Amino acid sequence: MPYIFPKWALLTGAGFTANWNAPTANDIWCQLLSNLSVKNHQDLVDALKSKDGLLFENVVASGQLGMFSREACGDLNVALRDIYNDIEDILYDVLEPVSFVDFDALVAQFAPRAPEQVGLVFTLNQDMLFERFRFVGHAEDAMKRPWVQKPIYEEGEVFGNNHFRRNSSKINEPVILESLESEPSGGFQNLDPGFYYVKLHGSWDWRRPGGHDAMVLGGGKLSTIQKSPLMKEYWCLFNSFLNSGNRRLMVIGYGFNDEHINRVLIDAVNNHGLKIHLWDIETHFSMRERLISGGLDAIWMGIEGYTVGALTKHLRPLGPTPWHTVSMEAEHELFRIFGDDTNLVWRNMPQYAFQK
Repeated sequence: MPYIFPKWALLTGAGFTANWNAPTANDIWCQLLSNLSVKNHQDLVDALKSKDGLLFENVVASGQLGMFSREACGDLNVALRDIYNDIEDILYDVLEPVSFVDFDALVAQFAPRAPEQVGLVFTLNQDMLFERFRFVGHAEDAMKRPWVQKPIYEEGEVFGNNHFRRNSSKINEPVILESLESEPSGGFQNLDPGFYYVKLHGSWDWRRPGGHDAMVLGGGKLSTIQKSPLMKEYWCLFNSFLNSGNRRLMVIGYGFNDEHINRVLIDAVNNHGLKIHLWDIETHFSMRERLISGGLDAIWMGIEGYTVGALTKHLRPLGPTPWHTVSMEAEHELFRIFGDDTNLVWRNMPQYAFQK
């Protein structure tokens, strides 16, 4: 039976987590070039400094195709794993740059609006940002990861105004997922109505049977996705939303560098009435030039709204304003984007952020 979706969903890329000081793709390239182990392999250095290598995932793809020695590929993979470990340390330690309640107010725009709906937040990121900020096991509106059963919080764990939910001992515990390599007996059951966080490129805490990482990096991403039953199911869910007719997708922090993502966005814009709202630090002038020069005219034509700037430009940083209220800046921007569709949940629950 087909799912019933709300009008809006969210898609985030690396630029989203950059609001919490996590590295962007450009930052990761710089860290790889400076890595001492990587420097031991001149072919890796040359590849990173080539035109194609300026997107570090192209170098990862070359390694997957056997263009570097086994030792070089091993050192490259270790360097990447260290970078992703550092991202989790950053998310653990960094002071929140965005008010917890403003963050919740933004995310609430993509929650189900009716009991039968499946609300969706998609991400191309593997970090644990949303798990730290938006998952609470006992809340009626808590987000879940489809077909991934892993407790994020210890039973009875309490998170106060100064601790939030980011430091639970269970967040970083790895979970072995058989479904990454084999379909569950009886297949994947239809999702119950609710609010779901869909990690299209895998997750930092996922492990394949045998303990290997389950993060989709480098080239041939769609091929990698199709080989994993769980991620293939996620991909189908993404396509189902895009193609369900006249939907709206907010895109935050995605640089339009993934061919498989761009292809389905173009198809949904051209054939299924999809409209896009971009929230990005890049100006509309340079975004238009980059999309059109890259052959992504259809995506540019599908953009119906644009918010320029980091999240902190429109969502309040932590400060003297009472923590249980949504800022005027955030409320104004949400009304500007969503209009009559704005979810005003915070007006009905004045202490919404900490009553979950």
